Order: sequence, then C-alpha cells, then structure tokens
Amino acid sequence: MIFVREPGKQHGVFLHSDLDWEPKLVEGPPTAGANAQEVPPTVRQFLGDVPVLGDVILNQPEALWLKACLAASERW
Repeated sequence: MIFVREPGKQHGVFLHSDLDWEPKLVEGPPTAGANAQEVPPTVRQFLGDVPVLGDVILNQPEALWLKACLAASERW
C-alpha cells in the first residue's frame, strides 16, 4: 500500500497492489481528536463494520493505516 499527499492539498492518493496500483482519491483531513477505532472521513461503513473507500473494500487494519497516513500528513 502507498499513500501520497502533496503539501497544501486536502486530498491524498491511495494505491494498493490488490487494485493493480490504480490510484484512489482520499479526501479531507481526519477529524481532530478522533477515536482510534474510527476510519478516515472518505471511508464509510458498509455492510455492518466493513470499511470501504469508494468502490474498494478495506479491512480494518488497512482503514486504520490510511487514517494514520491522513493524520501524519495533515499539518503539511
């Protein structure tokens, strides 16, 4: 998995080998003080507790990793 976010941008790009490295847009910074179990703003809950990003189904560790990437790049 790769996450890229340019300085000053509100969105990042998520790439995953399972998706043949097709870029997926991830928008918006995480909510300040968010609970560690929450997923990024553009990842919504679908079919119970399965996080998805657009048409991509993520597992919980992938969603939390993506949240960490957004949080780490937020101050840029």
